[in-house]
Amino acid sequence: MKPASVDNPRGRDTTVSVSACRPVLPKLSDLTAADIRSWHRQVSEHSGFYTANRAKSHLKSILGLAEEDFAVRAPWMPVGIGRGRQKIRKTILSPADIARIISAAQSDLQRGIYYAFPFLAGTHPSEQPGLLWEDVDFDVNVIRIRRIQERDGLLTDMTKTEAGTRELPIGPTLRAMLLAWRVRCPRLQGELHRVFAGPGRIEPWPRQWRVGGSGPLLDQNWRKRFWAPVFKRLELPYVTPHSARHSYISTMQAQGIEVGLVTKLAVTPTPP
Repeated sequence: MKPASVDNPRGRDTTVSVSACRPVLPKLSDLTAADIRSWHRQVSEHSGFYTANRAKSHLKSILGLAEEDFAVRAPWMPVGIGRGRQKIRKTILSPADIARIISAAQSDLQRGIYYAFPFLAGTHPSEQPGLLWEDVDFDVNVIRIRRIQERDGLLTDMTKTEAGTRELPIGPTLRAMLLAWRVRCPRLQGELHRVFAGPGRIEPWPRQWRVGGSGPLLDQNWRKRFWAPVFKRLELPYVTPHSARHSYISTMQAQGIEVGLVTKLAVTPTPP
């Protein structure tokens, strides 16, 4: 037993005996390209393809240093490892599936706007929780994207990139849902603040607004409580919020909107 410490409060022996480790690769003098290929395959099966590639990069550097220090010729590093492997095809919702989600959201007055908004506005996952009511202009039917919400819930008065500051048009469906939500959404000290705030408790009739909410809604909480349940309830394949952005872009292009304008409205490219 080792004495207890801050790093090891229970005094357990956390050292690993070198003799207990089984070498995966042979000695340098016996190492071949086939051994490296087999080793890379084992690492990718246990730890993932990215980790295997990083380990391969470090091994290449180690072999290069060994050639300089010991004047031996290391085996050539095999190339193209893992190329051509079958990739998992991402799930894409059909227009009929998206229509079912929007229809369900319109009848879900308490949570519908939370999961319908990415399909109707094409915003980035960090832009939706950062939206304030002052950014929604019903007079000209635009939403001004100019801030994001960080992972800890704090608002940042800047978007992911400079090109991300933009105005999004409000369609008839989204306008109706936002107007209905503005009546009952959580408020900050009785005033409108966040559009997608943390839910509180709804007041009884005739007072339709909520109390006890208005705080930040974290991304993980939103995905678990609002986003994922709708796919399970409607028996639809799960897609990520990023996929909803792509669906929004595809819908606008299908309506004949020019590609450059679609890119300006929905995508946040890195400026030159």
